[in-house]
Amino acid sequence: MKFWKNLDSSIKRLIIIAISLIALLIIFFVVASIIIGKNESYEKIEERLLNAAISYYGKNKELLPKQDGNEVSIDAAELVSEGYLKEFEKYNKQEGPNCNGQVFVVNNNGHYLYMPNLVCSKYKTTTLTNKILSQQKVVTEGNGLYQVGNEYVYRGEFVNNYVMFASQMWRILKIDSGGYIKLLQEVSKTQSPFDDRYNIKIDREYGINNYEVSRAKEALNAFYNDNEIFTDEDRSKIASQNLCIGKRTGNEKVNDGSLECKTMTKEKYPLGLIQLNEAINPSIDANCKTPLSTSCSNYNYLNDVFGNAWTLTANSKNTYEAFSVFAPDITRCSRGKKLHATLYLSNRLMYTSGTGTEEDPYVIG
Repeated sequence: MKFWKNLDSSIKRLIIIAISLIALLIIFFVVASIIIGKNESYEKIEERLLNAAISYYGKNKELLPKQDGNEVSIDAAELVSEGYLKEFEKYNKQEGPNCNGQVFVVNNNGHYLYMPNLVCSKYKTTTLTNKILSQQKVVTEGNGLYQVGNEYVYRGEFVNNYVMFASQMWRILKIDSGGYIKLLQEVSKTQSPFDDRYNIKIDREYGINNYEVSRAKEALNAFYNDNEIFTDEDRSKIASQNLCIGKRTGNEKVNDGSLECKTMTKEKYPLGLIQLNEAINPSIDANCKTPLSTSCSNYNYLNDVFGNAWTLTANSKNTYEAFSVFAPDITRCSRGKKLHATLYLSNRLMYTSGTGTEEDPYVIG
């Protein structure tokens, strides 16, 4: 108080004016925020839309998709009418009236993936698939992303196809015609025979080269169910698929997957192994014509990924051998080799961040 009394009257007036101006500014911003309303980011509105759907289906579990791979959706308008969400203009007064949205719910092997889809005049939810295809140029020669039929495949030695998922690095093998992204585990700590059972046809414990009864399948199922590797949230993003387990020989020049996919697994699996054609096709060496050609390891990014690993493809000439890479080889199933898991990410996944480089991989939360 003594300090205030000792101040010059002109200085007191300046302080009072300054305090009054600050108070007026505070009042102005409070009133403006009430009049204008909130202007939340699109990402925040997506989050509100997502949480509303989770709450809705939490109380209406009978409406969730029952079968693996099935999906349902709910519109934002229904979530508003049911009291789980406010109109979008309450969250963003300027853009909200121009927005609509829905949430897709996919049953992935018993785990539910919720994905919002917000569409406004200046914004649209971007899936990881769409982001990759818009971010990476499709090429017809050299290193990069190639269009092969209705699919997009990475080929060459140096490609930006890195993905961080379930706290480990993966490589994108391809984007299929349905928008599903097929990943390959870059570093494997899992070693197993393809199979080590007694084979009655040759009277040896050389294994049986049928994936559906193999030790490799058992090891991959155990890997998928390990809670220290995958969380339930991770599992909700993995789309189970029928796997291509057709057998072939090493000298056939048909490498478009038709031989491998001539026979499919009876069941869908969340994890698998790379097909033989998928291991050699990334090579852009003109001399890579058959699976056993050593040229297939040239200009092929997978040559740096694989040490000595099993593929999903078995030898059609007998019942006890399968193909391994790299270099491509045919060997008896009872030998221990690495298992680099493959999986398909749901085509509904939202883009989060990343450019696909090793330093800045696409991130799947």
